[in-house]
Amino acid sequence: MQDIWKQNISWDDPVTDCISESWTQFKNQMKHLAEIQIPRYLSEDATAKRVLVDKSSSCKIDNLAQTLLAALLLSELDVVVLESLRKVIQIGKSFLFSDSQVVLDWLKSSPSRWKIFVANRILRIQKMTSEASWHHVKSQENPADWASRGIAASKLKVHKLWWSPPQWLSQDSLHFPSIDLSTSCEEDVKCEEKSSTLLTNVSTSSQGSYLLEIIAKYSSFSCLIRVIAWCKRFIKNCRSRVTSVLTSKEVDDATPKLLFKLYKNRSFIPKFNS
Repeated sequence: MQDIWKQNISWDDPVTDCISESWTQFKNQMKHLAEIQIPRYLSEDATAKRVLVDKSSSCKIDNLAQTLLAALLLSELDVVVLESLRKVIQIGKSFLFSDSQVVLDWLKSSPSRWKIFVANRILRIQKMTSEASWHHVKSQENPADWASRGIAASKLKVHKLWWSPPQWLSQDSLHFPSIDLSTSCEEDVKCEEKSSTLLTNVSTSSQGSYLLEIIAKYSSFSCLIRVIAWCKRFIKNCRSRVTSVLTSKEVDDATPKLLFKLYKNRSFIPKFNS
């Protein structure tokens, strides 16, 4: 189905010989599914800890996006499985795994640090898995990696990693692999980081020169007062939003500021029109 999608084959168009051959091989493998048995055991008085392994899939989106969506899917699955299992057994804690170091690094930070696509999904994952613990698993040790890439049923039934996961998976979390974020991964992590806004303070001397420039532009004193009042309104809006026409109080507050500035710079007193 993915190959059909990638090749933009419509509903009624014939498929290529390559896709037809792949489908025939897949269909012939279905009989081997009957040979696969999955033993299950649940004890009502057992205190269990559950391990879910993240998976990736081959989609028509970039690799980082698909691993992030896989982590989101795993989080949703974690909620459903926990809700079902806790009806029959006691679950201590969920241990969730991803083979993407970048996604795990995103999950450690606040969603507000990332761009909108990543931020929204990180927020959802963090909310759903607030009581869970995320860990890294290498791709070559990830059982789900084989299934998501596609594996024949005849090979799956004898696949060692699928039926016998890494030994550390059944041990205490202290034995779980640690993450060593490489330089290339650091670059991938930062590629989704929002650009920072630089805030600077203007020195008092600079403020004074700007005010003198404003004064020099107007020949009407009343107009100048209103300009100063609007400037003060802008500063106030940076702290709390105000939307309306200038009030008489705002105009009165602007007048002493202007007069004081003119008095301090008596060498610079423009002539105003009445």
